[in-house]
Amino acid sequence: MTVVSDAQHINLVDGHVHIYDCFDLSQFLEAAYGNFKEQARLRCNDDDFTGVLLLSERASENYFQALSRYAGNNRSIVSAGGKEWNVRATGEMCSLLVGNELDDQMFVIAGRQLITRENLEVLALITMQGFSDGLPITVLIEDINRYGAIAVIPWGVGKWMGGRGEVVGSLLTEENRGKLFLGDNGGRPGFWPPPVHFTKAGQIGIHVIPGSDPLPLKTEGERCGSYGFAVRGVLSPDYPGRDLGRLLGKDSVIIEPYGELESTGRFVRNQLLLRLA
Repeated sequence: MTVVSDAQHINLVDGHVHIYDCFDLSQFLEAAYGNFKEQARLRCNDDDFTGVLLLSERASENYFQALSRYAGNNRSIVSAGGKEWNVRATGEMCSLLVGNELDDQMFVIAGRQLITRENLEVLALITMQGFSDGLPITVLIEDINRYGAIAVIPWGVGKWMGGRGEVVGSLLTEENRGKLFLGDNGGRPGFWPPPVHFTKAGQIGIHVIPGSDPLPLKTEGERCGSYGFAVRGVLSPDYPGRDLGRLLGKDSVIIEPYGELESTGRFVRNQLLLRLA
């Protein structure tokens, strides 16, 4: 991976990634890199980009640890076509570098997905720290800030309606809300207008971090990397998590969303499949 200081270099980041047991891991990695490559091509940055997958794992998930074992055992993840993906440790505990023999490389960075007392999701990105489910949302955000992680309240189907939506709206008006972001995801259907919370957040300087947020369906493993954001700046090969956290921590950061929202047909199909499952 070529690391440059050129202002044209972009980091393409999927801000909400899950890896499920139903995914083929090698296909997941190939699809994610291919999606990053396509977004770079659209920006005429084919050979000058860094792909980053930000994991947000539930308490029952720990694919970051599973990937770390590949690095520790010096084993490869081999695809059906024979392509080998290798995993290497970086200089920090929270990130890994995955790559293949074609020098296709990207970072995978650890993070957690928590459920608050109000039954809202909160992501703690770029961290190995453990956090507890069931805390009040203000307390959880304070804890995430304390450990230097990125706190994100992600949008989800039906999750910002009614009382929970009021909690999010109220939090945006609090002066002592701490450092936080809102999260968009590529599963949001294109026929729905953007949540009013996004508009309100933009008016008060709170950024929205997009991510693919794949569902636990086999076909969803191809979506990672296809919806996210571009941010300018240099990520060192040894401390990409630290560097990305610093970029996102700047009030002046420019987050450029990319990717397409879900089609109506696929959205309906996925919702039916989830309920059948």
